[in-house]
Amino acid sequence: MQNELTVESALDFLRNHQPMPNTDKVDCEDLLREYDNVINFFISHPDIRAVPLFFGSFGGGDGHGVYQYVHEVIKAFPVDVIAPHIIMALHSESEDIRAYAGEFSFHLKPYAPLIRPLFERLTDPNPDIRTCAVYGLSFQHSKFLKESLIELCENEKEQDVKAAYAELFELMNDPEQPCYYGTVLVQEVSSDQKPSVSAPIFIKNSE
Repeated sequence: MQNELTVESALDFLRNHQPMPNTDKVDCEDLLREYDNVINFFISHPDIRAVPLFFGSFGGGDGHGVYQYVHEVIKAFPVDVIAPHIIMALHSESEDIRAYAGEFSFHLKPYAPLIRPLFERLTDPNPDIRTCAVYGLSFQHSKFLKESLIELCENEKEQDVKAAYAELFELMNDPEQPCYYGTVLVQEVSSDQKPSVSAPIFIKNSE
């Protein structure tokens, strides 16, 4: 039960389940109830040490919907604290971890260092991860990427991913949407230079 948990026992539960069993193949309802209790514990008792352990816990399957609530743990932290963990997860060898990292990026405030890792996931072999990356970028409001995104969209074969691009372009074309300028990740450039698909360039705000 949640009221029996301590910080250390909750962390130990996560450490002992790296990752959780594949919930599509194994009956683990009791284990998922414990997992849910751990989520609720860290919602009430935020501890940054739990974040990488939650990412490492994602095994196959969707956790019968339980895994989605990890974002409630993540959103308790400032974006500059949580972003390094999202970025590391976006580069994981595990498709499950990359997918949840992309999905959880939806809940973060715009933060320039997230743009490039999300952009790189637009060519991920898994179309679900590509879709998450597109939606993740839609929350970053980086309009300088538009030409690169158009090129990637034209080469995209999966209709769900193309639909996500369409929503992103609609946001980019909305003059009332804010535009956040990314920090330069490749080189300093003038405003008339364009980003490329292979090496997106993020232009500093001149203000």
